[in-house]
Parts: sequence; C-alpha cells; structure tokens
Amino acid sequence: MANLVSHVFNAPAFAIYILLLIVFEEKIDSMYSLLVLSTGILFLAFFPVVFILIEKIRGHVDYFVSDVKKRPKFFIPPLISYFTGFSLFHAIGLKVIALYYLVFFSVSLALFIVTFRWKISVHAAGVAGPATFLVYVYGLKFILLYLLVPMVSWSRVKLKAHNVSQVVAGAIIAILVTFVTCIIYL
Repeated sequence: MANLVSHVFNAPAFAIYILLLIVFEEKIDSMYSLLVLSTGILFLAFFPVVFILIEKIRGHVDYFVSDVKKRPKFFIPPLISYFTGFSLFHAIGLKVIALYYLVFFSVSLALFIVTFRWKISVHAAGVAGPATFLVYVYGLKFILLYLLVPMVSWSRVKLKAHNVSQVVAGAIIAILVTFVTCIIYL
C-alpha cells in the first residue's frame, strides 16, 4: 500500500491532478484549457523528471533519487521548467496558472537549498504545497486535501525513504513558502 501511495501521489502526478482542478475552478475556455493542460504535462511532469529517468535507465540513481548526495543536480531541470511555465502564463495573463508555477518554483528552490545539507521529502512538499495553493486561492472547500499529507508522509516513512522529521519539514516548508508566494504575487 505504501508503494502505491508513494507512486500515485508523487509531486509531478499530483501537480497534474491539481492543475485539472484549477482549470475547472478558473472556468478556462477550451482553447486555453488545452494549452494549460498540455504545457502542464510538459513543464510540471515531463521536464522535471526526464533527467531522473535517464539517469535511472543508466543505473546511476533509483526513481526517487534516494542518495542525498546525488539529489541537488536533479532540482535544476524542474526549477528551469517551473520558471518557464510561470513566465509563459504570466505573459499571456493567466495569473492563477502563473502563480501555480511560481509556487512550484519557489518551493523547489527552498527544497533545493535544504537538500545540500539534509534529505527532505519532495513527496510531502509536493502534496502540501498544492493543497495550500488551492486553499489560499479558492478557499476552505479544498481543506480536506491536507488529509493526503499524512498519508503520503506515512508512505515515505514506511518505505524507509525518509524519517518523520524529513517528511514534516518537507510539508511545513511547502506550506510556508506557498503561502508567502501567494501573498506576494496576488
């Protein structure tokens, strides 16, 4: 069960699930919906993990980059990808979508800095950040998404990928950075 939870709620997959909710909430017309969803698949899911997948195929890392010493370089493609998505949607005036990408950029930058000294849970952050984004932008109707944070955190601890402090720190950093990013941008 822990393995299933860990795979279903990894950060890139969860980013796309939440993007679908945002498109629905924003009532984006069909032309822009297609743009938002297709670029979301590229900039939130594909580009952030393609380098990891290549290195996994080469046998240099496992899918979750468990070796803390190897983790920092894998933050660079997502940071570039998230900032590109932010820039694109900011330029065309889709402010909420732009903010979503900016949140991913900001949280990833914070995790990138931490990961030089300590292994932190991207899984916990990848659920806590988007949940915070939805609650901040659309209100308490999305508060129950926070229930996924302990479930995902449990899965990462159960799989011995992280200890409790690493998943708690990932979630707390994501919540705080998301909240501050939303305040500054909106």
